[in-house]
Amino acid sequence: MILRCLAGLLSSAFFLSTPALAITAEPARLPISYLEERILVPVQIAGIGERYFILDTAAGRSVISADLRAGLDLAPEDIDQLEVQGATGAITMEVATLPGLSLGGLVQDDVSAVVADLSAFREYDGRQVEGILGVDVLSRYDVAIDVPGAAVTLFQDPASYSDLGVTEAGLDFHAVVQPGFVQFTVMLEGEPVAAVLDSAARIGTLNWHAAGLAGLSANSEAVTVKNGGSRGIDGRGTASYAAPVSDICLGARCYPAMDVKIADLPVFEVLGIAGAPAMLVGAAFMADCPMLIAYSTETLHVCAD
Repeated sequence: MILRCLAGLLSSAFFLSTPALAITAEPARLPISYLEERILVPVQIAGIGERYFILDTAAGRSVISADLRAGLDLAPEDIDQLEVQGATGAITMEVATLPGLSLGGLVQDDVSAVVADLSAFREYDGRQVEGILGVDVLSRYDVAIDVPGAAVTLFQDPASYSDLGVTEAGLDFHAVVQPGFVQFTVMLEGEPVAAVLDSAARIGTLNWHAAGLAGLSANSEAVTVKNGGSRGIDGRGTASYAAPVSDICLGARCYPAMDVKIADLPVFEVLGIAGAPAMLVGAAFMADCPMLIAYSTETLHVCAD
């Protein structure tokens, strides 16, 4: 999400390098739950068992809850302090190296997760959110997110996703600040908008430059104020609005009218796109067809089935 907290929006744009992982050819398939526009995946942690994490393509670092941290038997050398850059500012947080994080049988022994208050995510249909799975893990693979099929597949071999029927070239993406971020261009009302794929955000968020392309301003009849605004990990808030917007296209895939947020989030400044039309592309854009993030080729395939 670019980590969302408090008002549902703890922004986790954590800007750190991604460790390498030795790969084999076999992909791993995990069931996902899509609940209230949240994508939840089950993970296994050695000595703890199964826990539910939110899948977050815009979190530079994975996160665990303070409650989960309290249940881990960690050595002093597995704990550190780190200044973390979030959507609304920087804050010093604890970092814990997780013992044997497993995703569908793929074990990660080098994941250092930020410890944060995740109480805003609460429980979804009996599934308590206890962490966020970020691009420090996801970008080690090519990742197919299939919300209609209730699964996410992690491909260790870039050639092995051919059975998804991916034939189009896909949308090129890049990462300006954080390796693994999916930054690309969408079209809104036929005009280019700098975008970041943010699977932990429920819907899309436009800055006011982008909203202007759709003919929207704070005084527009269709625009309503979002109660509580948007808050980041440092507790600072940003005024947030909402409105229906149509004619948003990700490559050849154009979406019908859908509700989006409108806010000049500081994360747009961090990503260097605040001075132009910009957008976070949330989970609602994945709800009706699969999406493949080919980190190996830096291409995004929308409706990849």
